[in-house]
Amino acid sequence: MLGVSLLCCCLFACSNSSTEPVPDQAPDTSIVSAPRSDIPNSYRVSIAWLGNDPDGQVASFQWRMSDDGADGVVDPQDTLGLAWHSTAISDSTFDTSAELDSFAADVANPAITDPIDFRNWQVHTFFVRAVDQHGNIDPTPASVTFTVTTVLPQVEFDLPTLSEDVCQATNTTVGLGIETSDEDDPLKIASEFRYAWVPVQDLDPSLFDGTGVSPPQAGDCLTRAQYEMLDSTRLFTESDWSSWMPFEITSRPEVDLSRSTLSPGSSWFLAVQARDRAKAVTTTFRWNRNLFHFHVDGGFFPALHVTDPSAGERDFEGEATTAVNLGAYGDSTLTFSWTASAESYAGVISDYRYAFDAADPLNVEESEWDTPWANASSTSVQLDTGAHNLAIAVRDNSGAITRAVYLFSVN
Repeated sequence: MLGVSLLCCCLFACSNSSTEPVPDQAPDTSIVSAPRSDIPNSYRVSIAWLGNDPDGQVASFQWRMSDDGADGVVDPQDTLGLAWHSTAISDSTFDTSAELDSFAADVANPAITDPIDFRNWQVHTFFVRAVDQHGNIDPTPASVTFTVTTVLPQVEFDLPTLSEDVCQATNTTVGLGIETSDEDDPLKIASEFRYAWVPVQDLDPSLFDGTGVSPPQAGDCLTRAQYEMLDSTRLFTESDWSSWMPFEITSRPEVDLSRSTLSPGSSWFLAVQARDRAKAVTTTFRWNRNLFHFHVDGGFFPALHVTDPSAGERDFEGEATTAVNLGAYGDSTLTFSWTASAESYAGVISDYRYAFDAADPLNVEESEWDTPWANASSTSVQLDTGAHNLAIAVRDNSGAITRAVYLFSVN
């Protein structure tokens, strides 16, 4: 009986053991290539990882990256609400952010004296975890912590030669281009820009505390010396700025910032910022570089320079009241060429047009112009024997027009 009992117990135990399910084991994850943690890295980092599942297959991965704050240490607050991203690949290159200013090593470097040369920085922690074919997730994600830096992007107005020390007098329309650069960007340009137009009377009066300069009233101008006493980082509030816009060097060599119908007698600050792929932003505003101070006067006209068929050169400004008499030409094929500039008052040349043999060249009727407003800068024409005239007009972006008028004959 004892033998039978033992046999039954053994059979029962063996039967139980064979029907118990074997737990499905979670996969494991490791990082095999990552930025170094002991030196600063470029904001563009490459990371590779592997997954292993002891009883199945790794189907995918999940990753996330934290911004670890100014203390440089990852803590629960840094990952709170931070989403996981799914991927089927096991390596990638990431453009990380570097939004903290004044990298300590640059500040401590006596060779770097201009804050514009201080790099931005950020500490990040990258987490990755494997997922197997049954949906089991590695409960202990692999991670790596590293520091990235980026140089600040630069932005400048595409300005003409302007007054170095006082605000610039302009027409009622102001148009300026901008150009950006970014030393550590693959395209060497900033990825985004924004701008702000602020009338001087809207500046925070506390900016002028301790400077000996009175807060400006509407229409007042500051000198460069007075401006450079101010804390330029406090000039503008967030509400003053436009939204961030892409800077696309492939579609245009520069961006045109223009504003029309500015009130005569008003004074303004126009500033522009750039932001790079790492979200680093230009923080300083430098006179006639990325900050333009101007007073709206009006009454300016484009400067028109004309070369006549005898290679004579003349300059014109404003509406023509008299005609230039060139005399007689023996050749019936004549060439006139011209250029114009509105740089002296921060204007932009919009277009040109011309008319031969108008009934009254000082008052050309609209129907008499040979060309519509366009960018033509010369004309070569064959004329019959006799008396002729030519009117050339140039227009700027405020609508101001300069006109030149010539009288001549062909023998």
